[in-house]
Amino acid sequence: MKYLKGSESRMCKFDECVKIVGTKRTKGLRLDVCTRWNATYDMIDSTMRYRSMLNHLAEEDVNFKHCPSRDEWNRVERITRFFKPFNDITTLFFGTGYLIANLYFQGVSQIQMLLLEEMESQDSCISNMAKQIKACVIVLGPRYKLDYVDFIFKKIKPIEHIAEMKVESIETTLYKLS
Repeated sequence: MKYLKGSESRMCKFDECVKIVGTKRTKGLRLDVCTRWNATYDMIDSTMRYRSMLNHLAEEDVNFKHCPSRDEWNRVERITRFFKPFNDITTLFFGTGYLIANLYFQGVSQIQMLLLEEMESQDSCISNMAKQIKACVIVLGPRYKLDYVDFIFKKIKPIEHIAEMKVESIETTLYKLS
C-alpha cells in the first residue's frame, strides 16, 4: 500500500488496473498504523478487496515488486477471516454512543471460542497467532500475570529455554503495544 500511495502516478496506474479488471474502487486503500491493530486489519481487508487489481498491476509495473504470491494471498485471506470477528467486536464496543454492557459477555465469549478453535487450526500460522493472543490476554487479566504464563508454558513445554522464549516473545509483544 505504501508503494501505491507514495506516488500520484502509481495511484493512476492502479486506477487504470481497476478499470481494466472491470470493477469499481469503492473503498480507499488503507495504510497500517503500527499502534492500532484494527488499522492493520483495515489495510489487509482493503488489500484483499483489490487482490485482482494488484495482481494485474504487478504484471504492468515492473517496479511493483511486493505483490503477494498465490500462497501469500491465501495466507492473507485466512488472516483476514481470523481477525474479522475481532474487528467486528471492537467496532461494536468502541463505536457506539450507548452502553453495551449487555453485549460485552456475548462479544468476549465469541472471541474466547474463536481463539480456542483456532488454536487447534491445521494452519500453523493461524494456530500460533491464536496461542499468542490467548497468552497476551491472560497476561493482561487482573488475576494473572506474566509469571502465570511462564508457569503454564513450562508445564506444556518442559524444556526450559522454549518456555522462556515464548514468554519473552509475549513480553516483547506487550511492550510494543504500550
